[in-house]
Amino acid sequence: MSTATPPTISDVVASPDQPQAFEPVVVTARVDDADTVDLLSNVALGADTTLPMADDGASGDGAAGDGVYGATIPGQDTGALIRYRVEATNDEGTASVPATGYTSVIVGATGGCRPASTS
Repeated sequence: MSTATPPTISDVVASPDQPQAFEPVVVTARVDDADTVDLLSNVALGADTTLPMADDGASGDGAAGDGVYGATIPGQDTGALIRYRVEATNDEGTASVPATGYTSVIVGATGGCRPASTS
């Protein structure tokens, strides 16, 4: 009986959670048992951009090899809607946070990042 499972993703954090105009947003996540980890993002409901997330100590992720992966969304103009999600894949499947839809933030707005159920 196989006990293999898809990756697990937790502790997804965007910094800053209230970006100002043209301020990049670093997204980090703790990921276990993944072969690949990607940050999918889009601006103004456009096409997704896939950014590889790394656990190399140079991607805003803390120390190399600590299980925390990071990638950076380029800064956007005030009022831009940024949506993102973290996806991790291994031979057993794919996990996403959020599980459906995206987390969203509006550049220059107050209130921080919040999950969105729209896809």
